[in-house]
Amino acid sequence: MKFLRALIFVIVGVFLQLTLAELFRIGDVAPDIFLIALLLLAFTEPPETILILAAVGGFALDIFNPTYIGISVIAYTTGAFLIGNSRINLYSQTHFAFESAVLFLSTLVVYVIFAVLIPNEGRFLVRLVDIPLGEAFYTTVFSMPLLLLAGRRSYAA
Repeated sequence: MKFLRALIFVIVGVFLQLTLAELFRIGDVAPDIFLIALLLLAFTEPPETILILAAVGGFALDIFNPTYIGISVIAYTTGAFLIGNSRINLYSQTHFAFESAVLFLSTLVVYVIFAVLIPNEGRFLVRLVDIPLGEAFYTTVFSMPLLLLAGRRSYAA
């Protein structure tokens, strides 16, 4: 039952990523709502579950953008691995600043993977730095109210 609830949360995250993220686009960057959903799931789910859900969600995102099938699975599973392992190995209690840093680094890694694996015209180094940094910063800022709401009890302690 717990896994089914997490799966529904991921489906909602994928739907919001496909529909709502474009409304918040600034220039070339938009918040990664699906990665935020994975981070919020990391509050309650074990890392193995987060990896499975990231692969399922990445595959769903690939279905709706079939140009480069499989890249979203690789990128989001890698990001989920970073999120899940940081929750286990680096700290035992939730801290807002640490959650934001983990989300920033995970988003940065996800979009560097996209920049490396998706062939595109233009200067490679600009693509490698410009969009991943913008996406990571914007996703982190966008997620702050959600992280505060999700971990409100832990931050008050």
